[in-house]
Amino acid sequence: RGVEYDAHLFKKALIDIRKLTNESPDVFIPEMTALCNASGVAYVLCPGFPKAPISGAASWINPQKAMIMQSVRHKSNDHFWFTFFHEAAHLLLHSKRDTFVDENGKKGNELEDQADAWAINFLIPREEFEEFIEKGHFSRVAILAFSRMWEIAPGTVVGALQHRGCIGWHQLNKLKIKYE
Repeated sequence: RGVEYDAHLFKKALIDIRKLTNESPDVFIPEMTALCNASGVAYVLCPGFPKAPISGAASWINPQKAMIMQSVRHKSNDHFWFTFFHEAAHLLLHSKRDTFVDENGKKGNELEDQADAWAINFLIPREEFEEFIEKGHFSRVAILAFSRMWEIAPGTVVGALQHRGCIGWHQLNKLKIKYE
């Protein structure tokens, strides 16, 4: 039957998982799987399905066991980490009766917007990110320094800046890591 869900342990696991964003998949996948499992969350990583633009899903298997499913449809670290923490947010913030499936290009709703905001704020502290944006200096060196200070993968910072419209989608992509 496995370990029952424990919200406190899951939150602690998420803090430890966030520290893995600079690691390689051979390090972070088994570690994040073990951390999730130890808190009652089954973590499933699967290939992207052809013609199915699904990034991830979160649901409850039963009232004591949750699941995060994540596809590797997009292979960049910014997308990978944002998707994982977005799905984690659904488990922490929303009803156990709901199933959440995130499709690329699909307009969000209030619950999706909440999960988006929680994920980005968990990955990059909001106030500090806003201060970084206000400075308006988005060079490779500035992003590397900011990401080192907050112990987050530089590609995740680039993706967040692109999403906010601070830099173009074509800019600084070399700071993102592509996973195979």
